[in-house]
Amino acid sequence: MPAKRSLVDEIAAAIPRHQTTLPWWQKLTPEQTAELQPILAAWKAGVFGTRRRTASRVISIALQSLGITIGEQGVDNWLKRAS
Repeated sequence: MPAKRSLVDEIAAAIPRHQTTLPWWQKLTPEQTAELQPILAAWKAGVFGTRRRTASRVISIALQSLGITIGEQGVDNWLKRAS
């Protein structure tokens, strides 16, 4: 007869294990990634100005044409990490 599991064991078994998720820019196809490179280079070069939130909003809208659905906060985080 198997040993009875404790309440702690039951709770621990019911909680999903943490799975690391990749950021959106690491989940893209190679073609989509190639499209992002010049956008990031333009941001770093100052082509889009200095207002990151404004640039993020416009970039987010433009990325939809590539089939990339990401909000302005996601784009903002991407630009911040690259700076």
